[in-house]
Amino acid sequence: MLASTRGSSSPTEITTRGGWEASGGAGNELRVRLFGEWELASGARSSAELSRRLSQTPSPTRISFDSRELGAWDSVLINFLSKLEALAADRGIAVDRSGLPGGVQRLVGLARAVPERQGARRLVLSSPSSAPFSSSSSARQFLSPISSGWRWCARWER
Repeated sequence: MLASTRGSSSPTEITTRGGWEASGGAGNELRVRLFGEWELASGARSSAELSRRLSQTPSPTRISFDSRELGAWDSVLINFLSKLEALAADRGIAVDRSGLPGGVQRLVGLARAVPERQGARRLVLSSPSSAPFSSSSSARQFLSPISSGWRWCARWER
C-alpha cells in the first residue's frame, strides 16, 4: 500500500511544494520518502494520513526515511517529523533518522529531547503604558504620590 500527500497536481508543482510518500519496506518497515520544499511559505504538511497508516494492521515496527529529493526546508519539516516521531513512540515503533540530512536529525533530536513545558505558551495582551502593573489599583497606588507631588508644586508656584 502506498500513502501519499500527492493530489491531482502536476509533477512540477509537487516537487516545488513538497510532500511525502510512504510505502512498505523490508519486513514491517515503513519507508517515508520526503520530496520538494518544506518551508512555511509553501504551507504546513499534515501527519494525519501517516497516523492512520501507523494504526493499520499489521502496524510497522520501524520507520525510515529517504530524503534524496528533499529541497529547502525549515521548521515546517522539523514540526512534521517531531509529530511523526511522537506518534511512533506512542505505538512503540522505532524511528531511524539516518536517511535524513544531518541538520534535520540534530534539530528533531533536540525537539524531542526537551518536551514543551505545560503552560509555557501564554498570550499576554497589555498596553505598554500599563505593562509594569498587574491591576489598575496597583497603578493608582504607584501614581498617587506622583500626582500629589504635582498638586503640591502647582500650589507652591502660585
